[in-house]
Amino acid sequence: MSPEYSIILLTVFAGAGQGLFACLVAGDALGFITGSPMDINIMLTGAAVSLGMTIAGVGSSFLHLTHPERGIKTINQWKKSWLSLEAILLPVFMGFVAFYGILAYYGADTSLRLAVGGLGVVSAMALYLASGMIYAAVPYIKEWSTPYTPINFTMIGLASGGALQVGLLRFFNGPHITSLVMIAGLFAVTFTAMVIKLAYYLRNRRLYQPLTIQSALGINHPDIVLMDMGTGYMHYNTKEYDYKGYQNSRGTIRIASIALLFILPLALMTFDYMPLFNGDSAVAVGGGVLALITAVSMIAGALMERWLFFVDGSHAQNLYYGGSKDFAAPNPILQASKKGAPLPPG
Repeated sequence: MSPEYSIILLTVFAGAGQGLFACLVAGDALGFITGSPMDINIMLTGAAVSLGMTIAGVGSSFLHLTHPERGIKTINQWKKSWLSLEAILLPVFMGFVAFYGILAYYGADTSLRLAVGGLGVVSAMALYLASGMIYAAVPYIKEWSTPYTPINFTMIGLASGGALQVGLLRFFNGPHITSLVMIAGLFAVTFTAMVIKLAYYLRNRRLYQPLTIQSALGINHPDIVLMDMGTGYMHYNTKEYDYKGYQNSRGTIRIASIALLFILPLALMTFDYMPLFNGDSAVAVGGGVLALITAVSMIAGALMERWLFFVDGSHAQNLYYGGSKDFAAPNPILQASKKGAPLPPG
């Protein structure tokens, strides 16, 4: 599939914003439980960054629309469209984030602030599901049509947002116990996200194409080839559903995305945060500088990962135009063809 850069920015930036807010509320609740509340600057900055990233993602998504003035119509099919649910949940989530920030600014009761924050986290989780299911619900693109898709959207969003939240805690010298718990949680989420993403790649390597020229004709012979692609010129279908850019570099890009999104952040977190576990926050490097580098690395890796997510998708309609990719795994349903085997009688 052709990569839609506006949608890549939407899912990565909004996903990180949702993850940041979820971790912010978790840290706020932890501070309330332990009696070591977070500084108001952490809450206000976290809410502002979360809201800003979500707005930036939503703003970029309008570039995807031919007629942005008709964007409001996307909510009409909310009963049966994941896209409509996403369009509804985005402003709902942003409303909860803004309300949480206002309550923090005016020093409202902690229980009220946490209640609003909790509703915002619920809307964030629902938004992850809706965003992922937009693609997982497409049966014609086998790479996307899997539960891994919404799970990956959620885990990568939580990991990148969690890195931003930990960076805020380090920068503002947040409560020690909160920092320890959030760092441990970020380690766990990042490592889990890496395992799930690798499982997703392994699953896609084992895919096979159940529809072939042979199955369309009912003739299982290896020498059948497509002589006419169905049109004499390139058009929307051949360009949108069969993206051929950077074909020889996608393996390198995939390795780089894994390194930036998972490997490097885990290494940086270990180097920067381990002194905190010994109770010596003064020894930790850079006062949050490495935490910021970690967050930037994860966002960059997430952008590359989301680009690969789109370009790796192969629509079934490519069979008609001769652009279907060669799947690594053979179709186990079909018997092996033998070159030179006689054709069925005409």
